[in-house]
Amino acid sequence: ISLSNLYEVPNIKTELEVQDFSFNQVIQGKLNIFSQWDNGENGILLLGTIYKNNDIWTDVSGYIYPDSKIENISLFFDAKDIDMRLLHPYVQGFTHTIEGNGSGNIHLFGTFSDITFEGKAFVREGLIGVDMLNTQYSFNDSVEIRSDAIIGENITLYDRNGNMGSMNFEVNHQFLRDFTLNADIQSNNMLLYDVSERVNPQIYGTVYGSGNARISLVNQLVNIDANIRNSANSFMGFNFMNGSSAENYDFVLFKDVKTASNMPIHVTSVRQNDDDEDDTKLRINCFIDVLPTGNLELVMDPVSGDKIKGNGSGNIQVQYDSDNDLAMFGGFTVQNGSYNFSLQQVLHKDFKIREGSRIDFSGNPLDAILTFNALYALTASIEDLDQSLVKETLRTSVPVNCILNLNGRMQNPTITFDLEFPNSTNELQRQVKSFISTEDMMVRQIVYLLVLNKFYTPDYSRNDYRANEFSAVASSALSAQLSNILNSLTDKVQIGTNIRSRQDGVSDTEVEMLLSSQLLDNRLLINGNFGYKNNFIQTNAFIGEFDLEYKLTPSGELRLKAYNHANDMYRYNMKSLTRQGVGLMYYKDFDIFKRRKSAALEIGKMPADEGKR
Repeated sequence: ISLSNLYEVPNIKTELEVQDFSFNQVIQGKLNIFSQWDNGENGILLLGTIYKNNDIWTDVSGYIYPDSKIENISLFFDAKDIDMRLLHPYVQGFTHTIEGNGSGNIHLFGTFSDITFEGKAFVREGLIGVDMLNTQYSFNDSVEIRSDAIIGENITLYDRNGNMGSMNFEVNHQFLRDFTLNADIQSNNMLLYDVSERVNPQIYGTVYGSGNARISLVNQLVNIDANIRNSANSFMGFNFMNGSSAENYDFVLFKDVKTASNMPIHVTSVRQNDDDEDDTKLRINCFIDVLPTGNLELVMDPVSGDKIKGNGSGNIQVQYDSDNDLAMFGGFTVQNGSYNFSLQQVLHKDFKIREGSRIDFSGNPLDAILTFNALYALTASIEDLDQSLVKETLRTSVPVNCILNLNGRMQNPTITFDLEFPNSTNELQRQVKSFISTEDMMVRQIVYLLVLNKFYTPDYSRNDYRANEFSAVASSALSAQLSNILNSLTDKVQIGTNIRSRQDGVSDTEVEMLLSSQLLDNRLLINGNFGYKNNFIQTNAFIGEFDLEYKLTPSGELRLKAYNHANDMYRYNMKSLTRQGVGLMYYKDFDIFKRRKSAALEIGKMPADEGKR
C-alpha cells in the first residue's frame, strides 16, 4: 500500500493478495486485487481476479466512490464458477440447501447502505432443497438478475431418481433485504415428500406425484398450495395416535360392558413441534388425488403395532398451520390391504381388508370414521364344533373366514366379529350360527380359530371325541414361527404356513404353504397354496390350489380369472379331488342405486328403494 500527496492530488495504490477470499462465509478462491485513486472519476479504481484454480477465475473491475451520495460501489464481475452457497443467508427462511456454480456478467452497485446487483447467470450443477418436504432438486439453467428480483423461467428440475419437472420462480428483495419468494412447480412423477418416521412420527413416507404446487415466502411465512396425484412406488404413513400413554390405545379389551363405556378418552394434539431457529412458520393446503398405485399405512395402536396397510383411491385435502392442528377432509376407499391385528398383546394376525372398506375425514384426524371389513382365511375341522355339522358338508375340514368389522371413530372404534364359510351351503352357515348364538361365544370361537386353528367345542356340543388341545397349540405356534421366517426372506411375496394336527401330532396331519403377491403394478393378483395331508382315506396327499386374476383395465373393472381349487378330503363321498375354472369378471362400484316404483310395489304398498351399493 503506497500513499502520497494526500492533501493536494492524492496518489494511492494498493496491491493485495488474499488467500481463501470468502463472501458470506463461503470461500471463493485466492484474490489478487490492484487499486489506485482515479482523480478523473474521483474514486478508487479496482482491478482484480479471484482464482478458483489455475484454470478457472473471475475478473473484477470497477470503482468505489467514497464521497458520492448517489453511488458508492460499481463493480463488474465476469464470473466463472462462483460458489452459489453465498446466497444461503438470503433464502434460509425457505431452504438450508442451495448449491451450484454460477457463471455470467454481474454488476454490483449501490450505496454502502443499500447495495444490489443485476445481470444474467448460468447455474451449473445447481441444487436446491425444500426443507419442510425434505426434498432436493438439481438443475442446470439460466437465471435473470434484476436490481430488485431474481427470476427463473421454465427451469427444468430433476429429483434424486432423475424424474423431471419444471419451475418458474421470482425472488424479490429490497437491496438484498426483505426477501420474498413465489414459485410455481409442475411435477411429473417427481419426489414430492421424503420424510422418515423418525423425523415426523405423525406423517411420514416417500411420495412421488404429478401435479402443480405454488410456494410463497413472505415475512417468514411459507405457504404451500398443491394439487397432486400420487405415482407408483409412493408410500405414506399416518400415526395420529402418537404421544399418549399405552392404556389409551387398547380398544379391544375383555371388560364388563357397563364399565367399558365409562373409560376415559384422552385426545392429544397432532400439532408438530417446530423449533426452527429462524421462527419460520408454515401453512399447507394440499389436495391429493389418491390412486391405487401408491401404498398407505395407518397406525391404529402404536403400543401393540396394529397397522392398516393397503392401496386404494380417494380424494383427500390436507391442511396444516404451524399455529393450529392438522386437519384432513375427504375419503379413502381400500382396494387391497391388510390389518395387522393384535389381541391382548398375545395374538398377532394379518387380516385381509376387503375392497370397499373406507376411512372418511372431516377435520380432526382422530375423528375420522372407519368402515372396515377384513377377513382372515383358514381351514378348520367343523367336527370340533359339533359332529352333526359334518352331514351338511360331507367333509370335516372346511374353509373358514374370520371376519373383523371395524367401525366408528379412529381413536376408539367398535370391533365386532363374524364367521363366513366360503364354498359351503347357506344351511351350514345357518346351523353354525345356531351354535354360536351370543357375542361372547363368537369372540371365543374367533380366538380359538386364530390362536389354535380350530373351533372351540362348547359344553352343549354332541361330540364324542374332542381334539388334543396341546397338539393344536404346538402346531399353531410352529406355523407362526415358520411364517415369520419365510416372510423375512422377501417383500415381493407374502408367505404363510399352516400346520394342523387333530390327534397325537403325527397322524392325520396337514401342512400347507400359502402364497400371495401383486405384480405388474398391482394388476396381476396371485393367491395359492400347496402342501401335504397325511390321513388314512385320501389317496392323493398333495394339495395344490391357486387363484390368478389379471386386471385387463387399469381400474380393475374387467378382469381375467383362472383357478384350481381342491375339493378337500371327502370322507363319505368319492368325488373329484380338484375343480378348475377360467373366465372374465366385470366389477363396477357405484354410490347410488335407484329404481322406478313398479305396480307391484304400489299394490303391496312397499316403499321404493334408494340406497347404497
